Amino acid sequence: MIYVVPSKRIKEILKDTIAKTGDISKFSEQTSNKAYNIRRWRRGTRTLPFDIIKTLADSQKLDVWEFLDNERLKAMTTSNSFRISYKITTSECLLLGWVLSEGHLARDRVTISQNERQPLEMLRKIIVTNFNITNGIRIERDRRGWKLVINSSAFPNYLNLRYGIPYRKKSSIIRVPVQIFEISDEEKYAFLAGCLEGDGSFIVKTRKSERGEYRIPQVSLTSYSRKFLEDINFLLKSLDIKSTIHSEKLLISKADDCAKLFFKIIPYMIHNRKIKDFMKSLIDFQYLNAIPIANSGELVKKWKNELNITWIEFTKIIEKECKYKASYYTTSNWGYNNFSPPITVIIKACEELGENYFEYLPEWTAALLLIHNKIDQKDFENIRGVKLPLINMEDITSLVQQRLK
Repeated sequence: MIYVVPSKRIKEILKDTIAKTGDISKFSEQTSNKAYNIRRWRRGTRTLPFDIIKTLADSQKLDVWEFLDNERLKAMTTSNSFRISYKITTSECLLLGWVLSEGHLARDRVTISQNERQPLEMLRKIIVTNFNITNGIRIERDRRGWKLVINSSAFPNYLNLRYGIPYRKKSSIIRVPVQIFEISDEEKYAFLAGCLEGDGSFIVKTRKSERGEYRIPQVSLTSYSRKFLEDINFLLKSLDIKSTIHSEKLLISKADDCAKLFFKIIPYMIHNRKIKDFMKSLIDFQYLNAIPIANSGELVKKWKNELNITWIEFTKIIEKECKYKASYYTTSNWGYNNFSPPITVIIKACEELGENYFEYLPEWTAALLLIHNKIDQKDFENIRGVKLPLINMEDITSLVQQRLK
């Protein structure tokens, strides 16, 4: 059961509501509550139950969560309390993703399990800051490794009432909360970051074709709930990222979609190993040759004219400098916007002509340029407009250099 710590605002609204009803005895009869409890609520010496809060919210013609903006919730038998906000923050969205993927709601606590302690430490700090939790949150050993425990019957009750997250065994019946479809794109990406860090993986798949073997990055999310995967698929589609569902997995298997996703969720990721796994999955140089960039013909033509060579000679330079095999027919059609050149050609042309990559490249390609050491972390943050978590870029850079050799 959720109880609300009576703030000055709530006490004033309660007094006004009682006055409009007539008196305490009439309000007691109307709400089926003892008169002596109502007097304590009015004085602020006792916490208010959730059903009374809903009555007060109705009197103000407000949604109950809007009414409770910046108020503190608690269980009746503990002093532990936490603050909520009506606006769903990116931190709360991240937590929701973690709870749905790796969490468990008991009646008196919320637990989130992981093999590694590091992401739980980060998540604990985020929860303490976002909810201003006074105490009752800890990390302890679990049979799987570690678990984050939030000791409060009010917290799982809040997640259940506001977001519809079910209690106990929930893996086959979870859904994406309806509120996630109504919030900003940034908050959606924070939610996806939590889901993928919990039950997602970032790998490289090898496939065969008539031209030989080739590698592709792949992002996957595992869940026993088909409805949950369908919700995530719909959410990604609204963000212009393609995904497919196979059995109990949702897959993102195109280099550009994986790069777009990385560009958007990296500011919210807190799991160091998963961050490195995601970056490693995008290291391969051939991804830069696999993604065409439309409407960049003028840049290619400008580079070719600057060299003062024929299209045949230009084709040889492309093969040498960009490690991209193309025919004279292909490169000449780049220059007239009939075909689209790959990212590698745009990068090289900009470097040779001293132009800004992002005059021609979409901003999400900054994810690939960061990983391939073409821009630094500060450049990436300026383009993305959000600070990154602490990433050891030296480790990633060394991996890139090894792969390029």
